[in-house]
Amino acid sequence: MGRLEQMLSLRHWTAADLADLPEDGLRYEALDGQLVVTPPPVARHQAVAFALARQLHAEAPPDWLVLPGQAVRMGTDWRIPDLIVVPSGVPLDGLFYEPADVGLAIEVVSASSRRLDRVVKPAEYAEAGIARYWRVETDPRVVVVAYELRAGAYVEVPPSAPFPVHLDVAGLEPPRPGQTFLS
Repeated sequence: MGRLEQMLSLRHWTAADLADLPEDGLRYEALDGQLVVTPPPVARHQAVAFALARQLHAEAPPDWLVLPGQAVRMGTDWRIPDLIVVPSGVPLDGLFYEPADVGLAIEVVSASSRRLDRVVKPAEYAEAGIARYWRVETDPRVVVVAYELRAGAYVEVPPSAPFPVHLDVAGLEPPRPGQTFLS
């Protein structure tokens, strides 16, 4: 382990510390005082997240916003869901959102994030009081698994948002060669 790695591992990281890190395409999160750095997602992941954001945005009433890659403060830590749905009245220039501001948190599962997205993050989001959580599986096909917070724990439910939504799961599949994504 090099000197820089030693210094980073000895530090207790908080959400406030993350604001000083570079915007270099990596995802930085603080978890239990540890700095968690993940590479940018692969194109399939991003295509599914983009398609889902488009669908949700098209159905969202004016009092809700669909935002990609925004931090949510979890005590002294923060997490960055792939998408969040927040009331349109929340400030758009802050470093993070409070869990009470998040009507829906969505994670698109990647090969490198399976355990986090299936086990760790749902437990953290439930503990923080986020009302709805969607886990979007992408392999071998797109599947949306939706949860709603009831008595402090997530229960699987049909996909619901803080507003009525009619989800076209087939429309979330990335394009095949020769297709265009926006058509």
